[in-house]
Amino acid sequence: MNTRILCCIFNYNDNDHACAWADRLRDHFDTVILDSGSNPRCTHPLSVPLDNLYYSGLMNEAFRRGKEGDYGWVMVVTSDLQISAGDTPRLVAAMKDVAGTRNVGLYQPSTAWKGRSLPQSRCHFTGRMRSTNFQEGWFHLIRLDLMEKVCPIDVTINRLGWGVDLALSHYARIGGLLVLVDDRIRVVHPGGTGYNKEEALRQMRAWHNTLEGYTSPRHFRPSGKAVEYRLIVTLTTWKARIGNIPVVLDTIFAQTYKPDLVVLNVAYDLEIPPQVQAYLDSHNVQVNRMEDLKVYKKLVPTLKKYPGICVVSIDDDWLYPAGMLEDFIKVHRKYPYRPVSGNHVHLFHTDFHCGCASLTKGEFFGDSLDLIDADLMAHCPSDDTVYTYLLKKRGYLYARTKHRYFINMTPYNASEPHSPDGDNHPQVSWEYLTGRFGTV
Repeated sequence: MNTRILCCIFNYNDNDHACAWADRLRDHFDTVILDSGSNPRCTHPLSVPLDNLYYSGLMNEAFRRGKEGDYGWVMVVTSDLQISAGDTPRLVAAMKDVAGTRNVGLYQPSTAWKGRSLPQSRCHFTGRMRSTNFQEGWFHLIRLDLMEKVCPIDVTINRLGWGVDLALSHYARIGGLLVLVDDRIRVVHPGGTGYNKEEALRQMRAWHNTLEGYTSPRHFRPSGKAVEYRLIVTLTTWKARIGNIPVVLDTIFAQTYKPDLVVLNVAYDLEIPPQVQAYLDSHNVQVNRMEDLKVYKKLVPTLKKYPGICVVSIDDDWLYPAGMLEDFIKVHRKYPYRPVSGNHVHLFHTDFHCGCASLTKGEFFGDSLDLIDADLMAHCPSDDTVYTYLLKKRGYLYARTKHRYFINMTPYNASEPHSPDGDNHPQVSWEYLTGRFGTV
């Protein structure tokens, strides 16, 4: 589940725009300017001077760097592409979101209805990511394993690089991967190619003839499939409930939307009964031993390990309906930049999330998870309240699912704590958080 993105800016004699792109992206992704024979050279610290490689050579260089750096995705953008300051954070967020998907091969923003672009690339004002049959080459976010189908490109046949976008789209289609254009974000692609169109077409056709089974994606309709997100389910347990785990996880493995990974985070000293261990082994559950972070070990370590993946946290004393994860994903498709709460929410849209299941991502929290220290854990028995506070401080509010019929295996007893960490005390936790870190 490699969500790492390498951003490669293709530049030839457009140094100011290349530097602007690098400055937009460098705080979010590993970024490099591939300067293809510019005169004068681009002097940005992230610029790498190269001979004039043309588009195909630059794609090969981007692929080489992506593969050697063990990235999951490579973004390429031509430096002449223009984007507004308002659309830049939306593009960054969308790229991070797409990097956590299962079935997307190519992603790019749409274009405004000016400049040079084809009809399927222009904004259709749908307000969402839209499946299309092919993309143009001025911007791609490419899965590296898809890029391997095309690169390295034979530059002795196709030096100028026309048709690389069509080839990528072809291999995405036959591999069952989506090709997306994002109508939520608009860029401007200026006119002019800078080289002979007839020669570029000749090279493109000659190169396409070398690709086994190649069929132009222009002749096919866009895929009607929905975007599928990689999904991790995480939970923790303690000695009084370790026996619940097979029963709880049976409801997870019976979900209509299957998780990519199930993670069980437990304390070093927890003894797992042999029959439970046999269940975990047979179902490929990842068991992580760690310092006892109380209830916080359920979610925090998993978010830090997989920051770009959707993570659903569950409790060890609830049974979940078969459509729960699918419902989480449906809400995430609609609100990709919001955490999602299942079951019940107190003071929804304002203060507390308090439920037995939720979906979030590590990147929503940024470095704020580092604020969860021993003093905070001692004063905040309600981890749901802490997560709500940290997310709200960063501008995130919960969306919610419709499922409200989860089954609690542990009847509530007001006279006894319902977990080893005590009952949920959201008000106590909130007062501590606002007193230490300020109001939100």
